[in-house]
Parts: sequence; structure tokens; C-alpha cells
Amino acid sequence: MLYLFEVLGTEFIKFGWTKHANPWMRIQNGFWTNSHPIELCGKLAPENLNLVHVFDGGLKEEQIIQSIFPSYEFEFWKRTDLEKIVTFMRMMLEEKPLPVTRPIFQENVSNERLPCCGGIEHKCKICGKTFKRPHKLWEHQRDIHQRIKFKCKCGVEVCKKHLSRHLKTKRHLEHQ
Repeated sequence: MLYLFEVLGTEFIKFGWTKHANPWMRIQNGFWTNSHPIELCGKLAPENLNLVHVFDGGLKEEQIIQSIFPSYEFEFWKRTDLEKIVTFMRMMLEEKPLPVTRPIFQENVSNERLPCCGGIEHKCKICGKTFKRPHKLWEHQRDIHQRIKFKCKCGVEVCKKHLSRHLKTKRHLEHQ
């Protein structure tokens, strides 16, 4: 499902693809969890969005449209591009009726925010690297700090996952 939301009170529209039958469900995690123009900080809550068009399409069609109509920034376009995008999409895809917002949904919106929208940065206690999303910090800690390291004959500590690659490196071969 391809959707077009206008961001009320701004000059921006949001275009994208979702696997949900109702694009309003895409907001369950909030558009603020995407990268967005600085002008939209704090303005991407459901009450600031108006669903204007829905089309039958998928990721492939989204990529085609994005290649023809480059975004202003990330997945956001200027409102002045809306008519051109919709005209093109109508030639290529079937337009669907707009689904309604569910009142229950309004209460269940995720509160995860980017740091620029009042969220916090998540800092690794081991190396100090910061992440905008908690799951990225978790992945970093799992992949970098929690992998079992092996000490190679050449003196290098390497993760088991990367050992075969390391054995082919110049550094390893020089110390044989």
C-alpha cells in the first residue's frame, strides 16, 4: 500500500509504502522515528497528519516513484510536488478509498522520538558511541562488545564470525 500524508501547518507531504492495509497503522510507531527535515520536529504526531491518497502498490513502485520524483529530504516532499506525484501514480496504479482513523489507535501511539524531537540519545557505556534508537544501541553492543573474541597466532583479537576473513588478510599472512 502506498500512501501520501500531508503534514498540516507545513509545506511538506510524506510519501511511502506500508505492509498495513490501513496506512494509519504505519503511524503506530510514529513518523518521528524516521529521519525527517528539521522543520518537522515535533509535528509528526497523528493529529498533525492528514491522509490524502492511498494507492495499491508495493516497495518496487515506491522506489520507481522516488527515482522519478526525488524527495526534499528523506521520505518528505514539498507540498508543491503533490499534484505531479499523484498524477503519475494514477497513471501507474489503482487509487484506493481512504480508510478512516481508528479512535483506539490515537491512544496507542509509540512515544519513541528522535533526539531532535525531544527524545534521548542512547549512549554505549563501553565505548561512548551514541545512537538515536535504543535497538541500534542494543545491536551495537551485541555485535561489537558481546561477541566472543579469539586471539589469533598473529596477536590480533577477532570475532569468531570474522575469523575466516581475518585469516586471509595481509596482517595475518605477514605474521605466519
